[in-house]
Amino acid sequence: MNLTTKQIPDFVTKLLSLGPKFSLPYDIKDFPWLDLLSDIENFIMSHDSLNNDDKNGLRATLCNIIYGFYKNFKTNSSDIFHRYLLYIFKKTRNYLKNNPDIYVVNADKGNKTVLIDRVEYEQKMMDLLSDSVTYKPLKSDPTIKIQVESNKLVKHLETCLLITDSEGKKLRKYNSIPPKIYGLVKVHKVGYPLRPVVSCCNAPTYNISKFLCAMLGKIRPLFSYSIKNSVDLISRIGTIPDIPEGYVLISVDVKSLFTNIPQDLVIRLLHENWPVFKNFIDIPLDIIVTIVNFVFKNSYFQYNRKFYAQVRGSAMGNPASPILAELIMNNLIKFVLLSLDFFIPFIFVYVDDIIMAVPRDKIEIVLRIFNSFHCDLQFTHEIEENGRIPFLDVWIIREGGHLKTDLYSKPIASHRTLHFSSLHTTSQKIAIIKSIRHKILGMSHESFHTKNFIEQATLLIQNGYPRSLVSRIFHTSTPMVTPSCPPDSDGADKKYNKLIYIPGLSQRLIKVMRNSSSIIVSYYNKTVRKLFSQLKDRDPDYRQSGLVYRVNCKDCTGTYIGQTRQYFGTRIKQHQSDCMKQSNTTALAQHAMSEGHQFDFDDAKILTRENNWFKRNFKEMLFIKRHPNSINARSDIGSLNIVYSNLIKEIKL
Repeated sequence: MNLTTKQIPDFVTKLLSLGPKFSLPYDIKDFPWLDLLSDIENFIMSHDSLNNDDKNGLRATLCNIIYGFYKNFKTNSSDIFHRYLLYIFKKTRNYLKNNPDIYVVNADKGNKTVLIDRVEYEQKMMDLLSDSVTYKPLKSDPTIKIQVESNKLVKHLETCLLITDSEGKKLRKYNSIPPKIYGLVKVHKVGYPLRPVVSCCNAPTYNISKFLCAMLGKIRPLFSYSIKNSVDLISRIGTIPDIPEGYVLISVDVKSLFTNIPQDLVIRLLHENWPVFKNFIDIPLDIIVTIVNFVFKNSYFQYNRKFYAQVRGSAMGNPASPILAELIMNNLIKFVLLSLDFFIPFIFVYVDDIIMAVPRDKIEIVLRIFNSFHCDLQFTHEIEENGRIPFLDVWIIREGGHLKTDLYSKPIASHRTLHFSSLHTTSQKIAIIKSIRHKILGMSHESFHTKNFIEQATLLIQNGYPRSLVSRIFHTSTPMVTPSCPPDSDGADKKYNKLIYIPGLSQRLIKVMRNSSSIIVSYYNKTVRKLFSQLKDRDPDYRQSGLVYRVNCKDCTGTYIGQTRQYFGTRIKQHQSDCMKQSNTTALAQHAMSEGHQFDFDDAKILTRENNWFKRNFKEMLFIKRHPNSINARSDIGSLNIVYSNLIKEIKL
């Protein structure tokens, strides 16, 4: 969807219309050596049942396959279609690079890609942040201060014997980064406003918020009005008695629930319900309240290098927000039902959406009671039309007193699914067709099956799927089965290993790697999403952690390569201190001391980022081995197997 003032070239819209998950081919320059080799080594070393000879044999087999593939890949690159994808990818990337005033972003709903002027996007974000009731500017970055307070809270939990030492170790936060806010375009709203989302991963409150979510999540069985998804909704609809005459279906929606979650209401509901909740939660009420207050108090984020506190509500993106919203909504339903003096056949809630049946002449009364629950929570509603109303992704249809369902998609829906020409595995594309068949059979009444099969087949064909393949899967006689894995099945003992997907190569590797104790999961790191704009503030290099880096010597061609889980700035300062103290703790310090040389710490470079400790160490060894002027000690690559030698010569780092 184009919201820019510019005329966008066809090749740009054509590629972006394929969707952010569309997988693209690699070329020689971006062949993913680091990820491929570290995935393979991680797979091999994770299998303790293999002895060293078996591991070396497996390495040799896999490396021979990769080496043969890459030699052919260099001379025969890829087929015509792959070359075409690479061509329009490069053209689109260059166009967007030369037009930085255009942002490529996600829509809030409808699975759409939106092109919007940078100035317009930033103005909409500033309009959001100008809401002084919800947000307040901060003078400085509070990250380190909040991290210290969070770790003190974790220590208190340990002291009170509410968590074990190992649990405390997982909850503590180090190397935190500020949460980042960004906006999703509401293409279904007038003026295209933004929905604020705060990315809280690695934020100082992230772990303690997850802990709070896990604790309060134990009371979910008490939320009898909550539904998990559309499948749960349909199963519950089947148990509803006949809808009385004169009743209509209505949906009720909270205006901006997450940013309006009242802290005082959450605390009050915890106190009022604690006689019941305490049977499910093994943490004292005062501790739960302390954590809730801590999470609310320290809700903040960064935008455009400035910091803001969220003074009301909870951020969309905070791990605790969904369970806090669920707590409020279920108590809201209880309040409404106790306030009504007439029969309600059914009422269900999904996050901030409510579906119910009420007498037609009582709708205003119902809404008045909803809006009286709390001043910060206000509601809108929709009434059924022609006996039907949309809820989640189904139509709920009233025929007399009976209810049945049909598939529903919003008017703004792009009807886009993973395109068949995407370089994903064929099994994944087949799984998409099967999931749509499963959805038709399980979520729509049998009277709508024929219509839905025709409509969904048309959409799949529009997304490049062969008509014959769609028809064969849609009309198979295989019964619909809901996949399940019993707790005591073999699946619980299997190891899951990631392997980057490279068309024509990964399938061959998986055949060799597959065994009875492992499941290989493919992932894709070159997709159309690479072309999307970076909406979140980038952390400065000194604030990065979990990385491999390089520091050059000023007085010779030597280079030191290291890895760290700390802040990059902290690690560089440690190197500087070692040099000043003439310590021999690292090869860098030894070189500085023995040769009298100085290192260019101001120009230290991040080579790659990797949070997995084992893969980070392996990638460090690859960089050391590949760099001809490395001053690292030989022991730094002592565990790098010689089998990788031929491949290391090919690596472009």
